[in-house]
Amino acid sequence: MMTGAMYAQSVANPNVDRARGILLAGLGDKDPDIRVQALQALGMVGHNEEMIKGLVNHLEDKDVKVRIAAISTLVDLKENSSIPALQKRLIVDDVPEVSFSAAKALYLLKDPQGKTALDAIFAKEMKTGSNMIRTKVRDLMRTVKTPRSAMLFALRNGVGYIPVPGLGEGVGAAIDLLTDGDLSARANVLLMMAANKSEESKAMVTTSLTDNDWTVRAVGIQTIAMLNWVEFLPKVEAMLDDTKGKVRFRAAATYLRLLAVPKPN
Repeated sequence: MMTGAMYAQSVANPNVDRARGILLAGLGDKDPDIRVQALQALGMVGHNEEMIKGLVNHLEDKDVKVRIAAISTLVDLKENSSIPALQKRLIVDDVPEVSFSAAKALYLLKDPQGKTALDAIFAKEMKTGSNMIRTKVRDLMRTVKTPRSAMLFALRNGVGYIPVPGLGEGVGAAIDLLTDGDLSARANVLLMMAANKSEESKAMVTTSLTDNDWTVRAVGIQTIAMLNWVEFLPKVEAMLDDTKGKVRFRAAATYLRLLAVPKPN
C-alpha cells in the first residue's frame, strides 16, 4: 500500500515508480539468480509495505538461495513483522542451511526462538548444514588472512558505512559483491579507497559509473549507497538503464535510498 507521502513523491518524480518497478520485476523474475540479486539490493532501501510483502513471500520460494537471500535482507531491514514467517522457516524448512539462516535471523531480531535454536545448534542437537556447506566453511577459514576477508569483516563491522535510521544497511548486497567470482582487482581497490570519503574517492566513484567493468560500476553504486552521497542522485538515475542486473538493481535501490536520506538542516 502506498502512503500519501509516497504517492506525492511518485507523482512528483516518475522515476520513483520506475525504480520500484525494476526491483519488483527482479523479484518476480523466473531466474532464481535474478531474484537473489533483487532481494539483496532491497537491503539498501527502507521500509516499504509492497517491498516487504515481496520479501516475506520469497521465504516460500522453491529455490534455496532465494529463501536465504530473503532472510538476509529482512535482517538488513530489521523487519520485526517478518518474525512469524521466519519462525515458520525455522520449523518447516527441509533444507538445514535455510533453517540455520532463519535461526540466526531470529536471534538478530531478538526473538527468543532464535536464541533457543542457536543454543540447540551449539549443543549439537540441530543439523546446521550439508557436507557441501561444511566444505565451504573450511575453505572460508583458509582465506581469513586475504584482503577480501578483511574487507568482509570491515563491512560487517560498519567501517566506512554511514547508517541512517529507517533505511536498510545493505550489507548483504555488499558481501554479495565481495564474494562474486567475477569481482576484479580494480573493484576491490575502489571499495577500499572509497571508504575514506575524500574528494579523491568521490572522483574515483564518478569515473567508476561509466567503467566497462560491471563489477567496478556495481561497487561504485554500492559505495554511493553506503556513504549516502545524495549529490550522486542524477548519476544514479542514469544507471537505471544499465545492462547488467547486479548494477541495475543496485542503482534502483540506491536511487530510492538517496531520495529518503534526510536533508541536512
